[in-house]
Amino acid sequence: HLQFHVSECQMGGIQWSAATSWNGAALELYDYVQPARGSRDGNSLERAAKMSVENIIPTSAGQQERFDSIVAFLQDSIQVENSHPRRKVHQLIRDKKGDIFAITGMARAMLNEAGIDAHVALLHSEDDGYCDPDYIDLNELSTPAVLATMDGSQVLAFPYLPLPPGGIPPTYVNQPALLLDSGRFVDIDFPGELEMAIDEFHSLSIDHTGKISGSVTLTFNALMSYLLRHDLSSIGEERKK
Repeated sequence: HLQFHVSECQMGGIQWSAATSWNGAALELYDYVQPARGSRDGNSLERAAKMSVENIIPTSAGQQERFDSIVAFLQDSIQVENSHPRRKVHQLIRDKKGDIFAITGMARAMLNEAGIDAHVALLHSEDDGYCDPDYIDLNELSTPAVLATMDGSQVLAFPYLPLPPGGIPPTYVNQPALLLDSGRFVDIDFPGELEMAIDEFHSLSIDHTGKISGSVTLTFNALMSYLLRHDLSSIGEERKK
């Protein structure tokens, strides 16, 4: 398909110019999810992150346990909500709701508070086609995630989705990602262990009277099994039946 990228526009007394770099394009979102240290919002975010980490993580926990605990805490306790105007990141814990960018920003702040090097990354999905590095538009990279480094290895997590830490849907594997704090591109080349796969097995039998009976067995694999277990845990016994 054909896409047009408007870099400058002037209509009457209104003049508008697009960002000329990815760093510039990400600036407004960066200021939202990672408010500057020393600013009012930055100080509020640090206090909220510090209190949350102290409440949920034992002092003896290792890096992996700290990472898992923070991601699980946000996944389980924060409701995804798109509000206008946007809820500030530091208000997330108090209100127990926020948009996916605020939740990811809180995850980064909490991980940093817990001594884990973490960044907010914007991911490109292969479902959106080719990612043109010269087409500077954040719509090309619309999915936020937190990228952490532990013991020399990188781990990616979606703190607003019911996915296990390190679990990456295949649509994001081997795709570019933009680090908000540096405007630098990195490749998400982690193994695509979570596949959206369901195996279906049909069994038919015919008895001596000619009556046909059968059954269908569905096997949910990897990501699908995790999502199914998560959904089943939140519904009543009657609905499960």
